[in-house]
Amino acid sequence: LTTLREMSKYQERWETTYSSSYDTGYTPRTPMPVLPPIQKNYRRLSNKMHSESPRQHISPRRCNASPRKEQKFEFKRYNYFQDHPIVFYQSRASSSCASVLVIARWLNLDLTFVDINLAAGEHKTERFLRLNPAGAVPVIEDKGLILSESRAITRYLVNAYGSPETEYMYSRNPALRADVDNALDFDLSMLSPAIKEYIAPLYAHKLPAEESKHKVINILKVAENLLGYRKFFGGDRVSIADISIYGTLIGLLPANYDFCQNPVLHDWLQRIHCLPHVREAYESYISILSQR
Repeated sequence: LTTLREMSKYQERWETTYSSSYDTGYTPRTPMPVLPPIQKNYRRLSNKMHSESPRQHISPRRCNASPRKEQKFEFKRYNYFQDHPIVFYQSRASSSCASVLVIARWLNLDLTFVDINLAAGEHKTERFLRLNPAGAVPVIEDKGLILSESRAITRYLVNAYGSPETEYMYSRNPALRADVDNALDFDLSMLSPAIKEYIAPLYAHKLPAEESKHKVINILKVAENLLGYRKFFGGDRVSIADISIYGTLIGLLPANYDFCQNPVLHDWLQRIHCLPHVREAYESYISILSQR
């Protein structure tokens, strides 16, 4: 038994000291030393990190400050035109300028007016042609932004400076906005060119052609069908399309057109004429048309 015990001890010592591979010879194999567990001083490390940071570390135990209160921020709408008013180039003999003026008054915008004398040819000067190469009014200049189409101007004003109370004039709802855009495009592409063609000979003291007269009558029937049983072209509330079409139809005053032939449009014209800012904006334009 003593010999077996000594042999077992010798075998254990052999396995821990030498390799069991006889091909490569005896290779000493050092046992892996057992290291003590690593003990990090986390408190000293955290204090060192906070001392190196620009903000001084304050221990929660030593901090007697009350918890931070949440600040309530009030949203204040920035009135862009308070310090930088829009420069509005207009002519009182233009219905397009009157429609832009109605929208600006509706939005309570501050405008700087520049009257352009069309009879004197001020719209064909080099300075004005830099603003609008077409040489027409209205034109707005808004701190680098220049717009020269009345329908584009009214869209821009409502989009940029409209409030929730005036959103109905050019709704953000895609369906309602598409309905307003449809009426505006109809006014631009069909209604306005037909009326201008019919009225142009009257300014030269000539009678309009019968073809242009029948064209206007047919276009007004289309406008009545487009309006339908609604109060306004954009739905139940007035929109920028109604203001634009109103200015186009007012151009028929020199021809003494009787709107009683179109009862739907006649009632619609009465509703638009009673709206705020409409009578004031179109007053000078209507007086000029009556003199012609």
